[in-house]
Amino acid sequence: MSRFEHEVAFLFPGQGSQTPGMGQEYLREPTSRRVFEEADDILGWKLSDLCSEGSAEELKRTDRAQPAVLTVSVAALRLLQEKSGLRPRACLGHSLGEYTALVAAGALEFSDALRCVQSRGELLDRALPANTGGMAAVLGLERERVESVCAGIGDGIVVVANLNAPGQVVISGHREAIARCKPGLKAAGARRVIDLDVSSAFHSPLMHPAAERLKRVLERVAVNPPRCPVLSNVTARPHGDPRSIRTRLVEQVTSPVRWAECVRWVLDSGIKDFIEVGPGDVLAGLNRAIEPSARTAAVQNLTRSNGQEKAS
Repeated sequence: MSRFEHEVAFLFPGQGSQTPGMGQEYLREPTSRRVFEEADDILGWKLSDLCSEGSAEELKRTDRAQPAVLTVSVAALRLLQEKSGLRPRACLGHSLGEYTALVAAGALEFSDALRCVQSRGELLDRALPANTGGMAAVLGLERERVESVCAGIGDGIVVVANLNAPGQVVISGHREAIARCKPGLKAAGARRVIDLDVSSAFHSPLMHPAAERLKRVLERVAVNPPRCPVLSNVTARPHGDPRSIRTRLVEQVTSPVRWAECVRWVLDSGIKDFIEVGPGDVLAGLNRAIEPSARTAAVQNLTRSNGQEKAS
């Protein structure tokens, strides 16, 4: 663990990182198993079974995927800290992962974050009629070109939803409007435009009904000042006081995720080492695109008893 003793940031993934069986490893360890037991009690259903035995189809549901990814990520966090003693100098999470980052920094209790995320998933699912909203990844174009094409589609809403890395932009909006954007995006130079397997138009103005209802949920939650900087997806700067944290989490529902800028803020602060804490390695791949010299380790390799590390 020597190369991680001082300056390390923790990365927490969002929806889309879930995979069948992602909780099995953590259910075998007492420290991380307790996180699943707490989640089962809070939710009133066996999230532990979903994370160990659930199908890909079950895990794709927004109201299931979001609490599942949060819980697996917190279980991984607890186990990592027990085995390594590591404490982050900064925390950042992609979309849903921002809640996990706030848990890691002591701003939210896991129990409160889980209730919020469960409500968030349900609200996002209900914000639009089924099959009317969607998202697509645009590869090979920067934000300005993508926005220019989206602005000229006519009827319907399509906006930039995720700024993941140079040349990796995600758009969100009405499915029919996204389809009309594709020829223009390809004509503007996009290498590929890939429909994402999501249930709605996340991080777009179409999620405004969900944001309004989530605001009432967050008003009932205790929020503490973070123990270390936690990057806001909305501002790409560290969160402020507890009141502003609630405000930014509400805004996050309808605002683009400025992920590349969040990572760049951490790099500019002098931190070059990252650990992706949770299922999958999506964020490690984005780190390579944002800054090839940044080192990102997989949490699974840091929590194994032999202590061997594998950086991505």
